[in-house]
Amino acid sequence: LVLVARSEEGLNRVRGIIAGKHSASIVVIPLDLSQPGSTKALIDELSARSLTPDVVVNNAGFGLVGKAAELSVDQQLNMNDLNSRALTDISLRVLPAMLGRKSGGIINVASVAAFLPGPNMAVYFATKAFVVSFSDALHEEVRGSGVNVMSLCPGPAETGCQFRAGMKDARRLSPTKLPSAASVAAL
Repeated sequence: LVLVARSEEGLNRVRGIIAGKHSASIVVIPLDLSQPGSTKALIDELSARSLTPDVVVNNAGFGLVGKAAELSVDQQLNMNDLNSRALTDISLRVLPAMLGRKSGGIINVASVAAFLPGPNMAVYFATKAFVVSFSDALHEEVRGSGVNVMSLCPGPAETGCQFRAGMKDARRLSPTKLPSAASVAAL
């Protein structure tokens, strides 16, 4: 199992939780996938460690709340880089080897936000629409090859995403308590 995220401390915490429940070999790679060259660096690091992904879960992403014209252009472009470009880059870099082996899978995490416009979160919703469209197209391209590509489109869940997005009250997304990320993953 290879875990990649910006925070080495967070990665080590997650590694400890998983190691306490499962006897899997766990590798952590601290890397900010929104930065130019980071996805190639990730693939190079995997290669240097002789690690070949069987299944890739592209889950990195964030949102911002506010009117697009009033939010930082740089932050919105960084969001687009992470939510769309990094996911595309990783998918395209691992797909040829999977096709060569005739096995593997890519799960691209999108959102129910992909299916409607998102005033006050315009770029986030647009990136998630891209993820669904890209994943659906790849799915058709690899049909019958032994490789599966899909998008996962959960609804709102309790994650650090709300904090990063600048949401002061995540309850406004749902009249009831939001499900935990773990309960969404278990589905």
